[in-house]
Amino acid sequence: MSKQDKSKDNKYLLLKYAGLAIQWAAIILMSVFAGRKIDDWLHISKPLLSWILPILGIFGMLFQVIRDTSTPKKKK
Repeated sequence: MSKQDKSKDNKYLLLKYAGLAIQWAAIILMSVFAGRKIDDWLHISKPLLSWILPILGIFGMLFQVIRDTSTPKKKK
């Protein structure tokens, strides 16, 4: 593999993981914001949904990463 090919691969990986980091940040920020709004709307004194929604978002993103990075099994 030439030096130029490695450089392209590194740029591709950098963009791939930067996009993944932006997705994680967006999911967490949106779920915290939505949780706070729902807590206020339901008049919940403790920030229950402000904690639960980001945790569910993180688990969903972990599931997506595992599904995307796992190798598919070949059928016989």
